[in-house]
Amino acid sequence: MVASLLEAVAVLGVPAVLALALIARIARPYVRLGARSLAIATWALASLGIAKHARAVEPPKPDRPLVLPTNGYTGSATCKACHPGHYSSWHDSYHRTMTQVPTAETVRGDWSGVTVVLSGATHRFERANDAFVYVEPGGARHEIALLTGSHRMQVAWYPTGRTRTLAQVPFVWLVDENRWAPRNAAFLRPPEISAHPPSEEGRWNDTCLRCHSTDPHARVAGPESDTRVGELGISCEACHGPGEAHVRANEDPRRRYELHLRREGDPTIVNPARLPAERSREVCGQCHSVSAERSRAEWEKWNREGSAFHPGDTLSLTREVIRYRSAPDDDLTRQIFALNPTFMENRFWKDGMLRVTGREMSALLETPCAVKGNLTCLHCHSVHQEEEDARAPRVWADRQIREVARSDRVCASCHDQVVAQATRHTHHAEGTTSCADCHMPRTTYGLQRAIKSHRISVPSARESHEVGRPNACNLCHLDRTLAWTAERLGEWFKTPRPELTKDETEIASGHLWLLSGDAGERALVAAAAGEAFTADLAQLLDDPYESVRLIAWRSLRPRFPSLDYDFLGAPEARLAARARVLERAPSKLEPSIFKRLLEARNDRPVDLSE
Repeated sequence: MVASLLEAVAVLGVPAVLALALIARIARPYVRLGARSLAIATWALASLGIAKHARAVEPPKPDRPLVLPTNGYTGSATCKACHPGHYSSWHDSYHRTMTQVPTAETVRGDWSGVTVVLSGATHRFERANDAFVYVEPGGARHEIALLTGSHRMQVAWYPTGRTRTLAQVPFVWLVDENRWAPRNAAFLRPPEISAHPPSEEGRWNDTCLRCHSTDPHARVAGPESDTRVGELGISCEACHGPGEAHVRANEDPRRRYELHLRREGDPTIVNPARLPAERSREVCGQCHSVSAERSRAEWEKWNREGSAFHPGDTLSLTREVIRYRSAPDDDLTRQIFALNPTFMENRFWKDGMLRVTGREMSALLETPCAVKGNLTCLHCHSVHQEEEDARAPRVWADRQIREVARSDRVCASCHDQVVAQATRHTHHAEGTTSCADCHMPRTTYGLQRAIKSHRISVPSARESHEVGRPNACNLCHLDRTLAWTAERLGEWFKTPRPELTKDETEIASGHLWLLSGDAGERALVAAAAGEAFTADLAQLLDDPYESVRLIAWRSLRPRFPSLDYDFLGAPEARLAARARVLERAPSKLEPSIFKRLLEARNDRPVDLSE
């Protein structure tokens, strides 16, 4: 607030700012004054200086994507003049930092001359004055041009020398682990792919920019590209649409005040909260869905001209949201499936539930609350931190959850009787569980974590028996069998009981999934497992999948803080760490059963495309 006032003084002069008191007094009956009320009062006077706020654009360089707003896009700096509060909360979000230019403030990794060895070859990360340099094993030096991500991990890109085409450094910086890791070790990919990762040259230009920049134009032709974007990162216009017409219309401050005092929407800009539910979801779904252009011709047009979709449009006119049972039968999708026969299983459970993060609208569209109840992303999430949210901005930014969604109040808007009688409905003591715990369990994988499902569903033992997906009941009660869950649900809700195997009837679900599940199941359950499953987690310290090893170690680390373990360490070191854990906490299972379950592990290749 003070910063907004000082900015107004600097731009408009003292006499104009003194007039703010009068404006605020006039507006008081119509606006709720609070932490941002002065920012509201400065709208009109600050907007007089819109034209004076020059947007800072990095001088173009010929070997990296060009930042050049076109087609009515103006850039977020233009929004700041009139919307300082919203600009500030967006600036605190991780949407803004999806792609950045490397600076001392934006770089998360260690570039102090550190070396990392991969497959016997040494890679080096250096800082030379204001430049960040990646040195290949052969000695080739590359100055970093762009950074992707800053929340959980950060990826660095350098120019290839082929026009504006970028290549990816073969390591990522893991923020929470505070270390470098091979690129494919940061994802759930088969060991043979992690050991011999495919080239990532050009990936930012033709793929990453779609959801890591605003108004992207890939402009890729073979190994070369003339890639340009309206802005790096996900900025204001990614969600509100091109702002040029809005800026022009509001050069007259009186118009802004009239709209505000009448509490009317501004037709010159899109507000996703005012859109019909389907259109509102699609603003998020342009990135957060499993989707593809409807034809090769549409893809080529997108490549040349950028996306024809703008917030408020119908997404299906330009992109098809792919569902497990109803994949579009068009030439481009057929080509995708021909090149990648595992396209579906890398993204969905075999009953159609989404299993990877970042594609949440695809999950929401399978939910009756959205299909019949018009539930949107904005019921639970907010791109701008709300005034009543007292959390630190960085805490809010972690998941951008609204205050109302931190309890069961969103659910109560439709299911008030159920929420009011929660104990009777859940058969759990008051305050021990929530709607989301049971109906949005952590069965989605991404960023080396288990994440809440966004297909709101009813728990059942059948989903675990037939699909392999951990159910909500057993994720909390891993020490119970599937048969126990089936009995409880049958007794409480008349849920049909499936025909279970002998092991599902007699052995705790946590043991079955941790020891015998596939890599995706092991990762999810390792994140939920507690002390009772120490021996099972110890086995995962030498799992073939790096991310499974890391998640298991996170669950074990509080109980073994002094244990020397590196999830990327040599196999003999990992085995030694496993042995030390088992010495202190041997399995409570009969040894023959433990061995049998371990030998029955599902080793099918799992390659989850987050």
